[in-house]
Amino acid sequence: MARTRLWTASVGLAVALTGGTVAAGSRPAGTCDVRIPDHVRVLDCRLAATLADGMARSPSLRDLVDRIRELQGIVYVSTALSVSPGGHHVLLGALSHQVAVAGPYRIMRITVRHDYDDRAVATIAHELRHAIEVLQDPAARSKGDVDLVFERIGYRIASGVMETEGAINVERTVSKELQASRQGPPAVAIRQVIVTRPGPAGPALFLR
Repeated sequence: MARTRLWTASVGLAVALTGGTVAAGSRPAGTCDVRIPDHVRVLDCRLAATLADGMARSPSLRDLVDRIRELQGIVYVSTALSVSPGGHHVLLGALSHQVAVAGPYRIMRITVRHDYDDRAVATIAHELRHAIEVLQDPAARSKGDVDLVFERIGYRIASGVMETEGAINVERTVSKELQASRQGPPAVAIRQVIVTRPGPAGPALFLR
């Protein structure tokens, strides 16, 4: 089982991921009373709560988070008013191709737009899948390495923006699971019971 902890809403320790190493055990100051796995570090308290709720409702999202841990990844998730890694194409979220290394861990960063609903959870799932695609390649330890990973497994949708079918499929699956959890169990039809006047054999019951 993955470790959980009270994570933080402070952006003061958002990893720059511009090269070099960082301490995998570093902690921002100021805690947010939301328990999420230790290796997915959401820097917005409200989004952390949204993600925790999504994990409770989506088995596929939980699998993604578990896989990040198995691959010894640490993923920071931050928010922005606009996500436009290529400078022109506006996205709901994006995975930075920068990678920081701390001992056996590779540290990556996801940025998502300021949303706090199921769409935001599905977007995080999409980007976590991209992180897994990188972490599955032991040689991917720099921006250049990550670029090569996506050139090999993905396709370009805009300048500086790559996509993969795996991430698209994961987003769809998580979205469906979240939607199904909102709907709840199917309603049971209640049929009306009509009691007629007693006859020779006693009261008669009819259902309709």
